[in-house]
Amino acid sequence: MPYCDKLDVETWAQITSADFGATGYDYVNTLQYVINLADRSIDNYCDQPDGFFNGGGVEIQKELHDGAEFGYVGFTVFLLSQDYRPFLRLKHTPVLSVTKFEEETTAGSWTTRTEGRSSDYIIDDSGVYIISNLPDYDYRNIRVTYKAGFKSTPSPVQECSARLASNILHRIKDSTTRSNTAVGSATSTIATEFVGLGKACLTDDLKELLVAYRRKAVVKLV
Repeated sequence: MPYCDKLDVETWAQITSADFGATGYDYVNTLQYVINLADRSIDNYCDQPDGFFNGGGVEIQKELHDGAEFGYVGFTVFLLSQDYRPFLRLKHTPVLSVTKFEEETTAGSWTTRTEGRSSDYIIDDSGVYIISNLPDYDYRNIRVTYKAGFKSTPSPVQECSARLASNILHRIKDSTTRSNTAVGSATSTIATEFVGLGKACLTDDLKELLVAYRRKAVVKLV
């Protein structure tokens, strides 16, 4: 689903179907096209997968991690015995649920761990706490399938989507205006270039709306 709707864009853009000609998509599909372009630009800027800000989030399939991310194995086993919980930070947060947590226990064989406070792990907004069966200190031996995102589209993202789509619409509308420039005795028509249109229209004030939603880098302990 889109992060905003037709009425949101029309409110910000103050446009009607009469503002667009017959070239390309019809009015309704033009609005849907620019909303989609705006949403993917937001995902890209925030370094999140497509549709991340849809209500209910998105499922991340088999994200690979290292057992080494828990740190020195002897020390983490000691902490586990003292009721401190080793933690695995996942790449996309907030985490809504974990579908499957697996460890490669022998070459090519993946063992599924069980969620629960009396089982192997519990989940947190940022990742997974290990309760028992601490994964081996190894590399690319953990894979996690999980849902990340938000129960509903955050209002700043909705506003950014509508305003960005509005900016794109106005840029497209402005492209119908051509200016002539003289080159010697010749006259040529100059058209606006639209390379990276969504990125170009994502202004600094719109980026401010997204500050809290940009993906934070995961620091690995090895």
